[in-house]
Amino acid sequence: MKSSTVVDLRKLNRSTNLSERGSEIRARDRFREGEKERAQIWGKKGRIERERKRVKFYKILMSKNDWVNKMRDDQIEPKILTYVPHSFDLPVPISVAIIGTGLGHEKSSAIVPACAPNGVNHCEFFTECKPPSWYFYAKDYGHVDMLDDPNLILSLACVSGEGDKDPFKKCLGGVFVAFLRACLDGENEDLKCIVEEPTIAPVTLDPVIHIEA
Repeated sequence: MKSSTVVDLRKLNRSTNLSERGSEIRARDRFREGEKERAQIWGKKGRIERERKRVKFYKILMSKNDWVNKMRDDQIEPKILTYVPHSFDLPVPISVAIIGTGLGHEKSSAIVPACAPNGVNHCEFFTECKPPSWYFYAKDYGHVDMLDDPNLILSLACVSGEGDKDPFKKCLGGVFVAFLRACLDGENEDLKCIVEEPTIAPVTLDPVIHIEA
């Protein structure tokens, strides 16, 4: 009797353990299903947020020391510059940030043309952009000074600023990040600070111009 009782207790204990294990498995499966559902929800929210920023991204333009050719009357096709202020005709309004360099229009020698000549460079692009627009002029640097490792030909062809170029690269990064935050996330403090107090930049920005929409 004792032996059979023990066996019965063992069977009962085994069935109880199986029942508990089954409950645990079911609970774990429900948890996993819940985690998958939450992941899908957050994934969907993330995709929506990325899509929202992607749409916004198409409504901004950032440019560094742009130019269209070596002469005003010899623009690369399709011709962009019209020499009419605020004439850029785009299908949607966009926010524009342009950084120009003060040495880009200078010649490195008598036989080599300037890398970003006057009349076809950043000044004209900014003039023809519709507001809202921002313009930052780094007067002490040249056309290729933002590159980590410009090749020999570029170094000889383009006039370069004196000294370390890292402050200029940091300035470029800071301006563009501030611009992206303002346009994509609505965080305007950094960009407003640079416009109102250009001396906070690691290099001289003069002038800094902001034209509101």
